[in-house]
Order: sequence, then C-alpha cells, then structure tokens
Amino acid sequence: FFFFFFFQAEDGIRDVERSRGLGDVYKRQINENMERLADAILLERVPGVWKEVINSSSKKPLGSWLGNIADRYKQLEKWSENFTLDKECLCISLLFNPMAFLTAIMQVTARQEKLPLDYMVLNTMVRNYLTPEEIPGPPETGAYIYGMYLQGASWKMPSDRKSEGYLAQMKPRELSPVLPVVNVVSVPLDKKQKEGYYECPVYTTTSRGSTYVFTANLRMESLEFNVNNWILAGVA
Repeated sequence: FFFFFFFQAEDGIRDVERSRGLGDVYKRQINENMERLADAILLERVPGVWKEVINSSSKKPLGSWLGNIADRYKQLEKWSENFTLDKECLCISLLFNPMAFLTAIMQVTARQEKLPLDYMVLNTMVRNYLTPEEIPGPPETGAYIYGMYLQGASWKMPSDRKSEGYLAQMKPRELSPVLPVVNVVSVPLDKKQKEGYYECPVYTTTSRGSTYVFTANLRMESLEFNVNNWILAGVA
C-alpha cells in the first residue's frame, strides 16, 4: 500500500513537471530521512518519526501497530460521543495516556468525598467477567477497564460469580494470560487493600522500565501466602 502510494505520488509530480514544460528535466531526490522511512516499511518496522508523532513505545511490527492505532481511534471516537462510562468498559491498553484517565478517577472521587487529591490512591478489584459484554451494569464507583495481561502468573477464576479470583501459578504455554475485567476505584490512602494482596506494577509494554503506569493490587490465594513468591517471579 505504501509503495503504491509513493509511486502514485511520484507519477503525479512527474505529470505536473511535464505540464510546466520541464519534461524529462524532473529528477528524483531522495534524502536520508526518506531512505530510513522506506527501509523501515520494507522491514515491517514502525518508522521512528511515526512513533515520535504519537509518542508510542510499542514494540509491535508495522502491521500490528497500524491495526492498534486504528483500534485506539475507534475507542476514542465512540467514547467522545458523550464522554460517559455508564456501562462502557474502556480498554486501558488502547489509551495513549492511561495514567491521565486513572488520575481523573481519583479527581472525581476526591471531589465527591471532599478530600485532598494527594490523599487518594487507586484500588483495583478484579471482577468475574472475562469480556466487557458480560458486564450487567455500571460499577458502583470508579470505572471498568480491560485489556491487561499478566506475566509470571495466571489468574484463577472462581467456580461461581459470588467468589473472588486470585493469582495462581503460570500455566504451560500461557506466557501472557488475559486478566479479567478490573474495577478501578479511588480510596483514601489508609483504606487501600494490602493484606492478602500483591502490589503488581502495570506497564504499557513487555519491556517494562520507563513504561510504568501504576500499581494494581491483585488478590492472592490466602492471607498466609508469601508475597515474595510473586516478587521473585517478576509478576507484572
């Protein structure tokens, strides 16, 4: 598609030059930036200049990256119709700045509770919904998000919807299992759930590092479970 576009553009320029009476005087001039762009497209890599434009840290190949950008646009277009989340469940991995959305949750709660924003923290509760379509209605507080994956562990779904799931050992051939729908809420610092929970760092890419977003608290099997097991496993 891209090469076809380039060739069409080149033919168009040549036609314009001929119409001006320049004929064969037209001469292509390819600079270093154009060469890097063409090389990246040929190798199915995302050109660096494109990543800079949208501030993307994704490691996806070009085809998957373009598809991901299209999905981001669709979600933003749908959400911007009324800017409400009555029953909507946002895919947090499709947000360009997920922390801005999470900060908004804290701001709304702080305003409702008349508490200082610095006193608020995020609290996560994994619900028993594997897909957004299973959600029966809006959350009591906060917002539903999905599109999160685990590394170093898996998630044990309960046999019934009334029980809570918990972190479990990795399953064979499941490197990045999907985490069910998560209800993100904002609570005062002294009310954040800590006992029996693993503080799991959340990143936007598998390379982790500077792509850190926030810390989610994921329920462990029991209060007696040693949290160091998940820390040593590098669960994120």
